[in-house]
Amino acid sequence: MKIQARGEVHPRVTVIGRPICPAYVIRGDSATMMIEAGVNFMGPLFKRDLDNIGGGSAAVDFLFVTHSHWDHLGSMPYLKREIPSVRVGAHRAVPPLLE
Repeated sequence: MKIQARGEVHPRVTVIGRPICPAYVIRGDSATMMIEAGVNFMGPLFKRDLDNIGGGSAAVDFLFVTHSHWDHLGSMPYLKREIPSVRVGAHRAVPPLLE
């Protein structure tokens, strides 16, 4: 049986979103990274969850998606608009999909 992570799973790692479409916020000493951007309609939920955890959405420095499937990068454009300072990272095949 698989147990789904929710909320803070470590003092530096928090799971946000929903269990079916999670994202992971990792806080380092000098920067914070969000991994995955879920499906497009998850953007406002991710933003709300980021605002509710320590530092808020403005504290997210990097947004990284693991690959180019729609369920991993869908809300990236929304999050980039809402958090203009966030730097995004992904495989080189991802940018054309977001244009």
